[in-house]
Amino acid sequence: MRNTARGILMALFGLSMAWASVASETLPLETRLNTFARQLQLAMTLSSVAIHSPSLQDLHTNAQLLINFIEGVGGRHFVRPEGDLAEPDGLSHEFSVIRQHVERTELSAEARSIAFTAAKNVRTYLDFALSAALRCIDQRRRELATLDMMQSYAFLAAAYGEPCDVPYVPALWTLLTVFDLDNAAPREDG
Repeated sequence: MRNTARGILMALFGLSMAWASVASETLPLETRLNTFARQLQLAMTLSSVAIHSPSLQDLHTNAQLLINFIEGVGGRHFVRPEGDLAEPDGLSHEFSVIRQHVERTELSAEARSIAFTAAKNVRTYLDFALSAALRCIDQRRRELATLDMMQSYAFLAAAYGEPCDVPYVPALWTLLTVFDLDNAAPREDG
């Protein structure tokens, strides 16, 4: 079961990054941004899978997949996975390409300022997510490694900037449910 899940994740990772690597030279900015958003969602999925890993070794393996996904083949911490996958550029490289396109796009001074601030924030959150995943790799206790990957997930979600459809990650509602308090919390639906 673990190997099947890992194989599926690696295939998704390889396909997504291979397509982005080829496309990054020819796609217009709008398409590139949409592709990056989907890749960021996939990164959140990798983070979520790591969080729910059944063992420390699986957690480390999934964290390394996320590190590879963020850094790409040229990254300092990239570890070539088993199998014959494409050599991905990584989210960091792809976002650098996006930033260069934004710099070349004619925008009003106000729009340019907003775009550069947003780009700086995305870059910072990607760096934070990478740092958290790297800390996870060094952890020798599963609960601490899980916390690092939860931070990584939070930084990736912050980089996305708004709620999106990604796998469920345990949070407040999990605590409320575990302690049978979910009926006590206020709900919007009445």
